[in-house]
Amino acid sequence: MNYLKAFDFIKNKKLKNILVLDCKEFLTALKRQCPKAVVVLSGGITEAILKDLGRKKKNRINVEAEYKKISKNKKKKRVEDMDLYYLIKTLENLKLISSVDASVSNILRDYRNMIHPFKYLKRPTKQNAKLTKQLLDNLLENKSIKGKNIGSNEKKGELFFIEDYYKKRREKEEYKKTIEALFKNKKTKFNQIKSLEIFQKKSNPGKSAAPILGYLRFLGICDYDKKSWQDTLKRYDVWIFNKKFNSLAREYLK
Repeated sequence: MNYLKAFDFIKNKKLKNILVLDCKEFLTALKRQCPKAVVVLSGGITEAILKDLGRKKKNRINVEAEYKKISKNKKKKRVEDMDLYYLIKTLENLKLISSVDASVSNILRDYRNMIHPFKYLKRPTKQNAKLTKQLLDNLLENKSIKGKNIGSNEKKGELFFIEDYYKKRREKEEYKKTIEALFKNKKTKFNQIKSLEIFQKKSNPGKSAAPILGYLRFLGICDYDKKSWQDTLKRYDVWIFNKKFNSLAREYLK
């Protein structure tokens, strides 16, 4: 990626120059194997480009109103002063960024928080640094960050299988067993998922299985068959695994 041109969508010249210099420092830290510097700089760059998107004239009023609502902050807050967690959620709610951009931004935000030693009690690794560069490049390449229309994103769901940010969720048996059932069948009934041993151990198997399926659908890993709506039960009965994740699922289930 040409980082000298990567920020052409930033109209504020001072901010643009700062980001170009930050990227140069980011690449130097990556080359010299300084992972903590890499993740901290990437988080700062992410915050800058998201706040630049939020402060555009056509976006600012809506962003400030939505932020106030979801953060439950009674006082009006300028985009420049917003907490990054709520800003990401705000931009996603307003469809100014895609759900994938939001996930990537949250991962980079989480990595940046490693600057607080008492909170994490660990340092980022070289692998974290490499993944950070990949994620930052993906973010800069996405049209939505540049204030253009959000198109389809073929990477949706990929992060779940490969990124450390999702590791705790990915390692939960509920997710593994659900994906295994979906992956093995062309179409899987809700009762098949609900009857898995991991859910039968719960007090309410149906209510335990539904959020797992909902989250996987949110990531694009699976979807329900729109023809399978059960009116009396108020749910979709048949679920279909997204074939584009076959290779990732196969590796995950080994």
